[in-house]
Amino acid sequence: LLGFHVPAYRENFLDCVSRGLDGASVDRAAGTVTYDGHTTRVEAFPMGVDASRIGRLSDETPESFWPEFRREHGVTGSTVAVGVDRLDYTKGIPERIDALERFWERNPEWRGELTYVQKASESRSAIPAYQRLQNDVHDAIERVNDRFGTEGWTPIVYVDDHLSDADLYGLYRHSDLALVTPIRDGMNLVAKEYVAAQPDAPGESGALLLSDLAGADVDLG
Repeated sequence: LLGFHVPAYRENFLDCVSRGLDGASVDRAAGTVTYDGHTTRVEAFPMGVDASRIGRLSDETPESFWPEFRREHGVTGSTVAVGVDRLDYTKGIPERIDALERFWERNPEWRGELTYVQKASESRSAIPAYQRLQNDVHDAIERVNDRFGTEGWTPIVYVDDHLSDADLYGLYRHSDLALVTPIRDGMNLVAKEYVAAQPDAPGESGALLLSDLAGADVDLG
């Protein structure tokens, strides 16, 4: 049995086998590949999140969390966008920072108003390509902050501290916008977590900006 996140990736795999593996027999209706006397079933298994647990922890976020988080990390804008990613080239973080730079450049009225919080965790740090990516992200953030930052406002706040699940869901709950903009992603559960953490009260939920290159787009539409 071979599993993929979304049906499109399953179909792509079957296409690759059909075109590139001599001697393989692909049965698309059954979703099987027969090769060298063995049969492999190929299925899509979209991953989900424990939405009820996330919602409960989000609801239980203490009132003091958000003011303390803002004070500790220097988040001063009236509108807060958030990105939560591994430092992986598939996540499109440098491209996202470039887009934010262009946004502030073209919309100067949002300087001092919109703060972007990048929660990041290192990934495969022993691999040189990933080390370069981490350096590129830090350099890009420094560039944008130097260009637009003021004494009272930092455009991009970088957070690499460990956050408990409760604190992470609290961050989701209190932010106004989540940016999930990978170059290519299998599923990206951050998108689903963000939606699950939003309050039920009308008008209080944040907005999710979701790339159609994330597998979650298939489920969330």
